[in-house]
Amino acid sequence: RYFSYHTTQKDCMLSKGCTTFTKHGHHAYRMMVRASYALVKSSGYCNDGAWNSHYPDGSENWNPPSIGDCYERCLIEKDPEDGSPCRYFSYHTAPDCMLSKGCTTFTKHGHQAYQLIRSSYSLEKSDAVCLDGTWDSHHPDGSDNWNPPSLEECFERCIVEKSPTDGTPCRYFSYTSDYFGQGTSDCVLSTGCATFAANSGGRSAYRLIQS
Repeated sequence: RYFSYHTTQKDCMLSKGCTTFTKHGHHAYRMMVRASYALVKSSGYCNDGAWNSHYPDGSENWNPPSIGDCYERCLIEKDPEDGSPCRYFSYHTAPDCMLSKGCTTFTKHGHQAYQLIRSSYSLEKSDAVCLDGTWDSHHPDGSDNWNPPSLEECFERCIVEKSPTDGTPCRYFSYTSDYFGQGTSDCVLSTGCATFAANSGGRSAYRLIQS
């Protein structure tokens, strides 16, 4: 969830947290983007200027051994013709991995086509909690009312959860690590934020952004 980079030594350190900070010449950054993918079409590949995935060293036409490897190529590759980022990838267990910036053109074949979904968040309101269709976040195992220890984990719950009432996806989340000064965290998920409450025990409201 964090990475630290030293420009002169070209050194990159990765970390799952940042509660412990070691002084050095690096600059530390927090990852604010998550990515996932969803099946969009079967028996073919997205073909809006599709191109073959590259090897990790940049050489052409790699057929990665797994869908996970094909997905990771889409995360970082761009259209060789116009520089548009990859937004769709199509995988065949043969194996074959086709990347594309769009999917308005679909070519029949033995692939399965997937859309890359990038998730991030932005601050919506400080010292406020969204009230439209709210519910308490769940534990990763699905059990009720988890108050995760970090903002990033509350964000991750919003990515995957839907309203228990009507199934609408989470679009806003409100979080604090010190609820009413008690030293406990609180994570509330919501389908909207047209209605909100101020002076909300230290919580701030964030909007989920997906593209």
